[in-house]
Amino acid sequence: MRFMFKTDYEDDIRLFPHSGYVVSYGVLLALLAIAPFVFSSYIVSQLVFVCIYATVGVGLMILTGFTGQASLGHAAFLAIGAYTTAYLQQFNVPFPVYFIAAGLLTGIIGALVGFPALRLQGIYLVIATISFAFIVEEILARWESVTNGNEGMRVKTIQLLGTSVPRDSPAFYFLCLGVLILTIVGTLNLLRSPTGRAFVAIRDSETAARSMGVNVSLYKVKSFAISAGITGLAGCLFAHKLSFISPEMFTLQLSIEFIIVILIGGTFSLHGAVLGAIFIVMIDPFLTYLKDDVPGMVAGVAAAFGAGADRAAHIQNNVAAFASANGLKGAIYGVIIVLFVLFAHKLSFISPEMFTLQLSIEFIIVILIGGTFSLHGAVLGAIFLVMIDPFLTYLKDDVPGMVAGVAAAFGAGADRAAHIQNNVAAFASANGLKGAIYGVIIVLFVLFEPLGLYGRWLKIKLFFQLFPLYKRATFKRQKIYVKSERNR
Repeated sequence: MRFMFKTDYEDDIRLFPHSGYVVSYGVLLALLAIAPFVFSSYIVSQLVFVCIYATVGVGLMILTGFTGQASLGHAAFLAIGAYTTAYLQQFNVPFPVYFIAAGLLTGIIGALVGFPALRLQGIYLVIATISFAFIVEEILARWESVTNGNEGMRVKTIQLLGTSVPRDSPAFYFLCLGVLILTIVGTLNLLRSPTGRAFVAIRDSETAARSMGVNVSLYKVKSFAISAGITGLAGCLFAHKLSFISPEMFTLQLSIEFIIVILIGGTFSLHGAVLGAIFIVMIDPFLTYLKDDVPGMVAGVAAAFGAGADRAAHIQNNVAAFASANGLKGAIYGVIIVLFVLFAHKLSFISPEMFTLQLSIEFIIVILIGGTFSLHGAVLGAIFLVMIDPFLTYLKDDVPGMVAGVAAAFGAGADRAAHIQNNVAAFASANGLKGAIYGVIIVLFVLFEPLGLYGRWLKIKLFFQLFPLYKRATFKRQKIYVKSERNR
């Protein structure tokens, strides 16, 4: 591990903190450069989608991760970039022109969306961006003179410098990779600039940002415009990769996929946009593998463990039915979001009722039970406090049945055992039980173990260290006074 000592402002904003970054990124670029000549066309096609999704992820991260403005409408920005490409191609506009035009037009529309969104925050902003996505989808379906409606539009092959760049060629892969690299480098420079620092200040606290002189409204609109513009550029590449676009391709599910990109990859790191894009793009090949190959493998394992032919075939059919179930992809997305919210971002929503007097009392209990004079006690007390809820759940769900079973084993009849079980269940589900447990524990620790759990651990450890010479009065406070204190 290399430790960097920053001695001036330039060290803090340097693009590469040290030479190790240059070497590692250079090796990565070399591997990406040889990828089209080593991997199959299918893998290269997936890498192209990774580049496109990662570009959208970087744009969304500027808005959501670094400015703190939620959006579920980025599929609409992608659609605007894609349809700008298809429309301008009809007039034989060169690729560089309509590529830049797709970004500029989408950025302008993003700024227009940002103005009414200035008064919105949180869930209301999310609803507004969803509404914008629905409006764009409806316009694409109804404005047939421009978008060709639900019949969609064909997108011709890129003509660059007098040569064709087919969507499955290495040249198109390098084009998408180059756009991604330029987007990431540009975003890194943006974040090092005063504009990027203003974005982060708004994310952390709008009030504090205003107090430092940041024009919050202006920078929010800038963030929307930049994020939408980057997504529009990705939309141009997306249209060329698919070679056909229609309104039903740009739905709310696609916006949710973009959110998952930054949620899984990490909302505060540009590396996360790439990692999240890899995950999203590879989920479809994984589901295909799950549907085509896994059922046979499971059936083979079942047969190897002695299952008959009929039983193995039945298992194979069940696994195949599960892997082919409708909504499996959405279910996987949902489970992943829940897991990340639970374990990566513990609180995705906060409200005043979460921060009550009871929470303050629980913090006092942490140090009281763990030990008020030791840092170890803070950890032990926190472990105790966090585990009290699982203990209460166990007490409510499992203990009544266990007690009834013990009573039956000691000769209690069925009615008597059921009565005991109901009583124990009623006690375990009683309101205020958690508070009563807190109160009893506090009283017991104050009376018998003022030093807390860590103090008890010190006594146990010292007992075995001094055995058999341990004295019970070792930890008692010595009443020795100096002469000046005897008359107090």
